[in-house]
Amino acid sequence: MSYNDLNLSGHQDGMINAMKFYDKKNLITCGEDGKICILRTGTWRVEKTLLSHTMGVIDIAIHPSGKLALTIGKDRKMVTWNLIKGRKAFVTNIKEVADFVRWSPG
Repeated sequence: MSYNDLNLSGHQDGMINAMKFYDKKNLITCGEDGKICILRTGTWRVEKTLLSHTMGVIDIAIHPSGKLALTIGKDRKMVTWNLIKGRKAFVTNIKEVADFVRWSPG
């Protein structure tokens, strides 16, 4: 199955930088267009588009609870997302463009 077979090509306006599955029902993609898209697996339709970054989104980390996510972008911001409500919870300015983001296991 290819990228076009899944029909993922129409939901982002640029290159996809990161994709993460969570709770077996959803896939989150982050793109150069600054969009974070939540897709429903099975139908592969966009359920929600999250906007906060003004430049490309580099990476995403989903909390083990599935309730929160962190994203980092080329705009030097780290955004905490409330995935239950589908909106940003907090924005943190960072000194440099980060390569990746992860939740601490402890």
